[in-house]
Amino acid sequence: MREHYFQNVHTHQRGIGHFFHEYQSIEPLSSFSARLLYSRMLFPIHYFETVEEYFSKTTESRSNELEDKIASITKSSQQYESFLKHFYELAEVPAKHYDLPKIDWI
Repeated sequence: MREHYFQNVHTHQRGIGHFFHEYQSIEPLSSFSARLLYSRMLFPIHYFETVEEYFSKTTESRSNELEDKIASITKSSQQYESFLKHFYELAEVPAKHYDLPKIDWI
């Protein structure tokens, strides 16, 4: 999900919406599955993996690439937060029915 979002920042809705529509037509997400998926999306693993690689032994050219990637992640964080804010709607997860918490800090 996260990878699809970052590869298609401006057009991710259609692909993600289609995936979840097809998935849930076979097996709807349970409350537990929805919570687990969302919690994984909230954790910025893409940022931590990039920072970890940056501080590992890398070439100077790779370090420069990673600096650019870190800057890009930081710059686009508000867009990603907006994506997360509307994730349940996009994924067609019945958040109210499952009593899923609304994350107010994003």
